[in-house]
Amino acid sequence: MSSLIKLSATLVALEFLYIMYLETFATASEKTSQVFGMEIEELKRKSVNTLFRNQGIYNGLLAVLILLAVWVPAELQ
Repeated sequence: MSSLIKLSATLVALEFLYIMYLETFATASEKTSQVFGMEIEELKRKSVNTLFRNQGIYNGLLAVLILLAVWVPAELQ
């Protein structure tokens, strides 16, 4: 696998991890409000908070799987 592909995939995985952070740990922050174009009051609602956390876990798992696919040798998979 070329270095360019590894670098690109790693950058995508880091983006997924950042989105996971916003959705899971900083759900009602100003930055999350800006990124997703939602009011902070809306982000503080329990139903929205739960949905964001579930989506954050999904994005985190995508990041982990991308990193595994790129950096773990095929013999170990």
